[in-house]
Amino acid sequence: MNSEPAKTAVAEAAGRSTATGAAPQARRPLATVSAAATATASVSAARPAAESQATSMPALRRPPVVVAAAQAIPAADAQPPAETTQPERVTPVPLLRMVMGEIALMIGLLAIGREWWQVAIICAGAALLLAMAAVRIRGQWLSTLAGRWTALALRRRRHDLSSDHDGSELLDLLAPGARVTTAELAGAPSTVITKPEELLTVLRPVDAGVRDLADAVLSDALRPESDPESPESGLHLVLHRGPCRGGFTQPRVWLAVRVRRDVDVLVDDDLRVGLSNLLRKTQKKLSKAGVSVAPLNAKDITATFAALAHVGPGRETLREQWKHFCAGPVVQVGVRVTGLSELPASQRMTAVERLLATVPGVAATVAVVLGSDPADDVAVLRLAAPAPTAVEAAIDHLTTVAPHLRLQLKRLDGLHLRAIAASLPIGGVSL
Repeated sequence: MNSEPAKTAVAEAAGRSTATGAAPQARRPLATVSAAATATASVSAARPAAESQATSMPALRRPPVVVAAAQAIPAADAQPPAETTQPERVTPVPLLRMVMGEIALMIGLLAIGREWWQVAIICAGAALLLAMAAVRIRGQWLSTLAGRWTALALRRRRHDLSSDHDGSELLDLLAPGARVTTAELAGAPSTVITKPEELLTVLRPVDAGVRDLADAVLSDALRPESDPESPESGLHLVLHRGPCRGGFTQPRVWLAVRVRRDVDVLVDDDLRVGLSNLLRKTQKKLSKAGVSVAPLNAKDITATFAALAHVGPGRETLREQWKHFCAGPVVQVGVRVTGLSELPASQRMTAVERLLATVPGVAATVAVVLGSDPADDVAVLRLAAPAPTAVEAAIDHLTTVAPHLRLQLKRLDGLHLRAIAASLPIGGVSL
């Protein structure tokens, strides 16, 4: 009997709910341009409002795109945008140095109640220990510098190579215990450098694929994958550019493919299997990228080491000093480069090119040692010139440019002989 009024009430309530539900849908196209473009005919009246609001919306800022060019390198004095810089890292105080500080304070307490001369000696020792633990010079701990200086003072610092040396003497100096042998790798005869800690072979691009090879390594396209069933492997990329005048010259590139020994794989025969597999994978990836590489023979390897180290006729006398390494009249300085692996993969090659192009008046070599973990990557820059003033001026200039590339440079004073070895394609070198 009351069915008609009830139906009428339900219909009115449904109409009200439909109207209220349609309101948000009618307003929704106002939020974005895409919604306004796809609105149905039922809300076509809202399209002018949507277009007016979409026109008034501010344009979205897009991050700058870094284009890596092979020939056109930005000028050294050009400053990148402010957003590309990052503050210098703050190195935390290691626990060992905190313990050294506490020991220094405890030693100072021993001076209480003693004679004045005993107090002077104890306080001087405590102050020296505290300084070793807390003082930093040019970003390096004083105790680290003291250890390097002591090691440099105790070891032999002058080496005289024979005038007719073939590079093997230099290899013995930079990598003691290394031997150059020949073995079949990836189905072809190859020269293998056998070291106490690893085996490696050196590759170079055959055609004009210098930049493509370096870019493939720096962009992680060739980074070895971690495999618990296989020995640890890695790559060692070296780029070298001699002094140039009037523009940027393309650097020369070498790539060392490495396999390290471990407790499970110690014999050379087993390591050669891993090295052959890694070499085959690397060549396959490069082939897909259009880059052709070939291994160096024994004679070319030793000649390459000597040329990169600036050792030759008239440069047989090698002298290691605190601030320099000298090969005859050529002065060389090694610098550690940090922050390269933290850059986006597309920007690493550009950063390396900028480092090489910033100081055209000196010879520059950049080496990057890569493993399966990017956190373990090591990059070294080595500069060489006939005069110490030229090298020092180049380092000072690079120190001001590096922060704009989001890189940090740290001199390897007292470790320049190791820096020479690390900048050559002879495998990983601890610094």
